This record gives sequence, structure tokens and C-alpha cells, in this order.
Amino acid sequence: MWRNFFSKAFFFNGILILLIVSGCNSPKKLLCRQWRLVDAEFDETSVNLTKEQKPLMIKQLRDSCLFTFYKDHSYTSKLPQQTETGRWNFSRKCDTLYTQNDHTGAFSKINVLSKIALDLDVQSKDGVKMKFVLAPVQK
Repeated sequence: MWRNFFSKAFFFNGILILLIVSGCNSPKKLLCRQWRLVDAEFDETSVNLTKEQKPLMIKQLRDSCLFTFYKDHSYTSKLPQQTETGRWNFSRKCDTLYTQNDHTGAFSKINVLSKIALDLDVQSKDGVKMKFVLAPVQK
């Protein structure tokens, strides 16, 4: 009788520990932090930049862009000359990130979402396509 009780207790404790550990790295928990832009690529057919402008634009974005995602599904993005706020949501499978602010929106295919990186293929509602690689800001 005791053996059966302990084996069931061990089994349920194992399941509980698995649920706790897997819940620690939920997509929402991984996303909700401050991110800095590490690299960016622009689709040349949707962004009109000269060969000289492109590296300067990417450097300016790397030096100044910060994205902060909050648990209440709001976000702020600090861009070179402005700060924007908006709302974010995941798709049902958590493989797409949707963002919406006052004047534009975007959907981003999530390639990587981890403690050390966020890699996105971004397409804005006005057709601009970009690829962003972000890293968490160290506190």
C-alpha cells in the first residue's frame, strides 16, 4: 500500500516539477524584457536606401533602438528620433508576434526567442520587410 502511495506521489511530483520548469520559459516570459537591436537587414525592394545609406542607417539603429515588452501586452520602442508605444500579442502557436501602435502595425515571424536572442522577420502593414536580431539589455 505504501509503495503504491509513494510511487503515485513521486509521479505527480515529477509532473509538477516539469510544469513549473516548462512554465519558467514561456514565450511571454522570454519576451517581456528590454531588447537592444544587434543587427538589421532591409528588403531592398521595400526600402529605398542607397548602398551608402544602408550601413549608416543600420549603425544608427544599432546605436539607438531599444524595445521593451511588458507583461500587460504593451510595448515601447525607442527609435532614433522618437519613442513609440503600442500593444503586442502572440499568434496562437506563439510563432508570430503582432505589434500595433497609433499609426502602423506589423507582424513578425519569430525565428528565435530565447534568453539570449530574439530573431524576427518583420513585415509592416505598409509592406516594408526587415529582419531584426535583438539581444536582451543587461541590467
